[in-house]
Amino acid sequence: MRLATVPSARVRYLVLAEAAGGALAVLGALVPRAGVPAVSTTWGVTGIGIGLLALVTWVLRQHRRVLVVSLGLVLAAVALLLAVTPDPAAAATLALPLMLGGQLGALLLPMRRWRWLAWYSTALAVVAVVLSPAGLDVPQMIASVALVGLGQLLIGRVYAQVHDQATTDALTGAYSRAVLDRTVGSAIRAACSGARVSLAVLDLDGLKELNDTGGHAAGDRALIDVVRVLRDALDAEDIVARLGGDEFVVLFADQDGRSAARWLTRVRERSAHAWSFGVTQVRADDTVLSVLKRADDALYRHKARTDGDTVDAAVGGSAIE
Repeated sequence: MRLATVPSARVRYLVLAEAAGGALAVLGALVPRAGVPAVSTTWGVTGIGIGLLALVTWVLRQHRRVLVVSLGLVLAAVALLLAVTPDPAAAATLALPLMLGGQLGALLLPMRRWRWLAWYSTALAVVAVVLSPAGLDVPQMIASVALVGLGQLLIGRVYAQVHDQATTDALTGAYSRAVLDRTVGSAIRAACSGARVSLAVLDLDGLKELNDTGGHAAGDRALIDVVRVLRDALDAEDIVARLGGDEFVVLFADQDGRSAARWLTRVRERSAHAWSFGVTQVRADDTVLSVLKRADDALYRHKARTDGDTVDAAVGGSAIE
């Protein structure tokens, strides 16, 4: 089970853009293109393919990589149309969806993935204008490629920066509280369908003393290290988010409370900084606040336990408690 970290509204933007692009390509197939039936056929088949891709993207929208793959395939399809179209005006116009596709990727994807998408779409534009039978001269080729590349760099980078600021913690790289709330909502819906989703709240032990003795830079390094250790060990469908201060949340997409507690106990041994944690299994009748409170209560019980039975102390609010 995958937990959705991208707002469903943004996924709808992508799906609607793909559906509209597919419809336009099918309509474009009805326009005679220099007496070459094969070109019109290519436009029609490509348009239908883009429309089907929009449907698949919506069905698989909870899978994290589907947006990247979907955008990559659509950009490749547009580049194909550019590479086979003999009409100079139509060929030049096709540079626009290549640029807009890259910008849409900047709105949907983290910065690191958007950079890859920007270079990818620019490379597609270069290959397509070189292969195009439209007879574009060198200035037109340069203008088309510049439209794609610069359009993404100037506008898309702003989108990407805003996206990263809104979805990730600047210090640690963990997801932000906004993403956490949205993903917990997705986890509650999954729990209604019988999924085993667990949530853990953890905080660093002795961070104040570390700040007092080593300065805030030492505390920052500890926070960064804990997130790195967690992210290196988590499965692809699990997430870690910063709740605030030295508190973090780990959301497990397919573990019950006890197994999640055992996992955290093992992973804690790999970290240079100790932490305490509380775990609870997400319920169908939960709200974001109720599941966080239950895990937070378990965290304080875990801190208070001194007899070594840390797994049982850290698990709260489930049938196994």
